[in-house]
Amino acid sequence: MVFMMHNFCGWGERDGASHPADILDASLRYLSHNNYSVLPLSEYIKKLKEHSRLYKSVVFSVDDGYHDFYDCAYPVFKKHKIPAAVFLTSDFIDGKLDLWWDQVRHVITHNEEPELKLELHGEPSSFSLRNADERKHAIHAVIDYCKTIPDDQRCALVNNLTMKFDGYSSGYYQKKRPLLWDHIYEMQKHNIEFFPHTKTHPVLSRCTVEKVRHEISESKKSLEAKLKKPADIFCYPNGKYDDFNNDIISILQEEGYTAALTAEEGFDNAQRNTDLYRLRRYPFPNDLLKFKQLVSGLERFKEASR
Repeated sequence: MVFMMHNFCGWGERDGASHPADILDASLRYLSHNNYSVLPLSEYIKKLKEHSRLYKSVVFSVDDGYHDFYDCAYPVFKKHKIPAAVFLTSDFIDGKLDLWWDQVRHVITHNEEPELKLELHGEPSSFSLRNADERKHAIHAVIDYCKTIPDDQRCALVNNLTMKFDGYSSGYYQKKRPLLWDHIYEMQKHNIEFFPHTKTHPVLSRCTVEKVRHEISESKKSLEAKLKKPADIFCYPNGKYDDFNNDIISILQEEGYTAALTAEEGFDNAQRNTDLYRLRRYPFPNDLLKFKQLVSGLERFKEASR
């Protein structure tokens, strides 16, 4: 089975949105002590292709490329000598942009106005921003809406939103900064693989064909030029079944990708003909008991019995 992760925080820290280093450490220790096989993603996909046995096999994948992986998670993976795969949004890593949902979250969190007014679903909408809960509601509403509209409209909405705010808080973006290439090269020597996650992280099914191909091909070229090795496994931004389609899979194949990961929950069975461009993952749980249930096969049993 494959786990999906995004952000991380330090030992004993809890922010509700990140994976604490101590929970990760306990989970990896459990795998090591119970004879699980933790595979590099590339080896896992090779075994799927060959219909090899994958009993008690686990894979860890991390999306986007935030620096907190290096600060909080990498030392834990290195300590246990366990591999992971990190999917990089190449323009974010190269310092060319802030990820768009971070811009939305930042602007709404730090906007001093008591109300946010914008157009959603073709109609004027307003959100009260008088307390943290109201701001959180506004953030989720805007981000969720942005995932449903054509990409050019999403870009315009985010740009208009950021224009209403004079600047960014350095403290916020200290936490949201990208991985550095020197750290990527270091981690590459210690069982961490790196693969493309597009250039700018748009929802691909909301993009033109031209932009889809550009996002897919240029991120691959960028990583391969810097890593000096094939970067032929892809991860769909957002990653639900509505966020990509057969035409996008055809472009992946044409550009030399051999597999792609979704954000749909589930297990892939090496004993069957698995669709390598629709590989499923489970969100990594910040709960050791839930983690044990997942890797033990209890969730697989529940899924099979439904």
